Amino acid sequence: MKVLPFTIPKPANVTLYVEQYKGDGFYEKLHQHNEIQISLVSAGEGTYIIGDCVGEFLANDIFVIGENLPHVFKRDGFCEEVCEMHTVFFSKSAFGEHFFDLPEFEHFQGFFDNSDLGYEVISKKEDISDILKSLKFLSKYEQFLAFIQLLNLISGSDKRKLSSLINLKKYAG
Repeated sequence: MKVLPFTIPKPANVTLYVEQYKGDGFYEKLHQHNEIQISLVSAGEGTYIIGDCVGEFLANDIFVIGENLPHVFKRDGFCEEVCEMHTVFFSKSAFGEHFFDLPEFEHFQGFFDNSDLGYEVISKKEDISDILKSLKFLSKYEQFLAFIQLLNLISGSDKRKLSSLINLKKYAG
């Protein structure tokens, strides 16, 4: 299966790109992008491919997908409900090259290290879901504060690694 390069359609002046998608299915082409992605599937079910991992997703599943990690979410044909996903896209250097290297953010290093392989969040899902669902309705300042809280919650949560190999290669279209 060919991996397509994908550019997140965010405006130039946006540090955190927040998206709420609702429709018949998700973007169903195996793709990768430069941003880290945190996604909550709030409705729908199907199959995902993240790196070299294939699995099933259900409503209320939360995924962290590292930069340039190939992935796709495919809705199952028998699933009749509308699909909905809340996502925030960002880069580790979005707030400055060394922002997350500050001692105050030492707790987040596992978040970034583990995102290379992608993972599913297993615990603290209700609190994480609440933040992801609210981001779209917050001011940029409030989004930043909620984002830091989101990273804190995910960093302290139980996780299940998905991919077994790190693919730092960018695929050309």
